Amino acid sequence: MRRKYLNLFFCCFLSVFIACKRHAYSTKIPDIKKQQDDFDFFKSKAKINIKTDTEEITATFILRMQDAKTIWMSLSKFGKEALRAKLTNDTIFYVNKFPAENRFYIVEPTKPYLEKHDIPLDFTSLQQIFFGNHPLKLELTDVISTKDSCIIYHQVRNGTNIFSEINKNTLKLKQTKIISKNKSDTLLVEYKSYTTVGTISIPTEFTFYISKVSDTIRDKTFISIELSDYAFITEELGFNFTIPEGYEKR
Repeated sequence: MRRKYLNLFFCCFLSVFIACKRHAYSTKIPDIKKQQDDFDFFKSKAKINIKTDTEEITATFILRMQDAKTIWMSLSKFGKEALRAKLTNDTIFYVNKFPAENRFYIVEPTKPYLEKHDIPLDFTSLQQIFFGNHPLKLELTDVISTKDSCIIYHQVRNGTNIFSEINKNTLKLKQTKIISKNKSDTLLVEYKSYTTVGTISIPTEFTFYISKVSDTIRDKTFISIELSDYAFITEELGFNFTIPEGYEKR
């Protein structure tokens, strides 16, 4: 996998501008944070499809989480692991195994890494995005509007714009869009379908659209994820992360 796919796994767990009447934050707007459920562990398996201007990749994606502590991901192609990543509140771990000539690993503090990539989110926000929950705490300066059956939030954090479209009835995201401070990079996440597991509603099909400028060239990546197996469990999951010998540190 090429390095540009790395950002997916930290956004994944990473909306169109809408012209309508806007108003300041109001206590009449539902407290969406109260809708987010606690859990012990979550595990899932999915099919992931990645399209760029030059290639298309279909692979198997495995995700494990411990609530508020760990996000662990593995992507396999042709039965072999291509990359593995682990994210905690403190540290990001990433190892790239494919192609063989581009084997490397990254170990960096979480907050500086996300700030470096103009991602105005923390560990908790990334976890909430995966479950289709609004990622950021509301502030008095945030702009709120309504359209049809949706609530629209426009938030600005350190120059980065975040637009979130939320279903009024379920308080789940329909889409969220992040535009970087210099407006050169965009991440759009769209939620296609939800299902209820126990008492918790989770998205089972969603897409990422990433538009990023690198060396004056705009790279566009479209990613679709469809869960085929998923469960909340109380038994402890493993989050193994080891770096093979001979890999370059970056």
